[in-house]
Amino acid sequence: MSWSEPLLKLARLGPCRKLALVEAAIGLGVAMVQVRWNGKRLSRLLQLPLAEREETETPAERPLELVTWAINAAGARLPFHTTCLMRALAARVMLARRGVRGCIRIGISEDSKEFRAHAWVVVGERPVVGWFRNETYNVLAQIN
Repeated sequence: MSWSEPLLKLARLGPCRKLALVEAAIGLGVAMVQVRWNGKRLSRLLQLPLAEREETETPAERPLELVTWAINAAGARLPFHTTCLMRALAARVMLARRGVRGCIRIGISEDSKEFRAHAWVVVGERPVVGWFRNETYNVLAQIN
């Protein structure tokens, strides 16, 4: 892959996806700082008011699909490693800005001999970010 291919891909995105990608990258950066350096202030990210939601979205701009895509796309391309907790925090902020109440779940793996913790976001029971089809986790905490 040449250095220009990612730029060409970015140029072909619609304005809604470009803005969501920027929002996700910024949100992941803020979550990284909060998780790594300001753990005591993390609670501010968890107590977000919901935004008023306009019903002017086109099907391609539905909040759940857009947030899932943006968090995964930005998280895979940032110059730092994004943990599942960072992605969950950023996704919850993005959902709240769109008037959607996301819930962060934190659990441990059932099907592993070693301890593995994981965080993911659901809306209702629908996974949005961080859910893996072939893995099962026992939920230890839920942040509404």
